[in-house]
Amino acid sequence: MSKNIIYTSDSSKDLIEILLYISKDSLSNAENFIFEITDKIRNLNNFSKLGKNINKNYYIYLINENYLVHYKIVENNIYILSVKHVKKL
Repeated sequence: MSKNIIYTSDSSKDLIEILLYISKDSLSNAENFIFEITDKIRNLNNFSKLGKNINKNYYIYLINENYLVHYKIVENNIYILSVKHVKKL
């Protein structure tokens, strides 16, 4: 069953920070990377348990070798809590 993906304000800020950081070198690379991240997050829509369960309804999803998405499942909603570089954990 498909679920709704909801970005928290913290996760939205994380994505903006990633975009700003990468855009220092290349705006198009930054935009492409954010698209890649959000595209992989959309996979959670139909496969909500792709990530590793860390505590009850909390999960970690490795979206590439450097970035992790923390999310929580509540009924038909997936709350994206954060998007972090592994070195910032």
